[in-house]
Amino acid sequence: MVARHAGYFATFAPVVENIVARRLLREAGISPPQGRIAIGTLEAQSNAFTETSLSGHARLSWARESRTWLLVARRGTTDGLVLLDAPPTAEHIEETRNVAHEPRSRVPLREVRATFVPVPHLLQRFELERQRFRAALMAGAAEAALDLTVRYVNERSQFGKPLGKFQAVQQSLAELASAVVNAQSASALAFQHELPDWGTSAVAKLRCNEAARMACRIAHQAHGAIGVTEEYPLHLLTLRLWAWRAEDGHSGALARRLGRHFCHIGKEQLWAALAGFRHLGEPPRSNAA
Repeated sequence: MVARHAGYFATFAPVVENIVARRLLREAGISPPQGRIAIGTLEAQSNAFTETSLSGHARLSWARESRTWLLVARRGTTDGLVLLDAPPTAEHIEETRNVAHEPRSRVPLREVRATFVPVPHLLQRFELERQRFRAALMAGAAEAALDLTVRYVNERSQFGKPLGKFQAVQQSLAELASAVVNAQSASALAFQHELPDWGTSAVAKLRCNEAARMACRIAHQAHGAIGVTEEYPLHLLTLRLWAWRAEDGHSGALARRLGRHFCHIGKEQLWAALAGFRHLGEPPRSNAA
């Protein structure tokens, strides 16, 4: 999968964002433009639509580096895609970066020419697409951190033998390998169907968050000081894993949502639901976080 390989090789480019943007455009019957596409959302309660323009604040990734901006928004009670005919100039972009130095931007829009294309249930679909693609990126990065660490401990010697021969190191790497395999399996399950499912997407992000936590801890423990140096590539992976854990699904919220679902099923159906876990359908109704 492209997203998993992008994570494995720590690709500094909006690979996933462009995949998701082009998928949504094609499904809306719109021919994707040439070049990079920045995709994002409008801040809640901050937008005002007219027939031909839009005002408000948009949050996008890789805005400065993209030729086309695409927003997922709600006009009234209708979800849809917003195509910006002329994105604001660079000086209007309030750019920040996550801990991996990937650009995340907040952009004020003042009567910008825009075209709204209605697409039912698009906001939820966009959230789930980002979640499962983020999980795929994380599964790739965690696998790369494991591979890099295994190679390092087998090349580096201490007290007359490779670090990889010490039982404590082997135990830590076995735990990490198990977490990485779980993350890869959960990520693959989230892409079993063409359309994303909230349950499998949540499990994928949850397992990848856990693999990221373990990969950052164990890889840096095994590498010692060299793991944080600029010339060694480990930080390219662990900084991304730290950043991506906080994006598109926090572990606590995901676990609570899944827990509510299985509590809603009832104890008689619980084992069958877990054993046949593929597609959970609609989530239970709840106002809880």
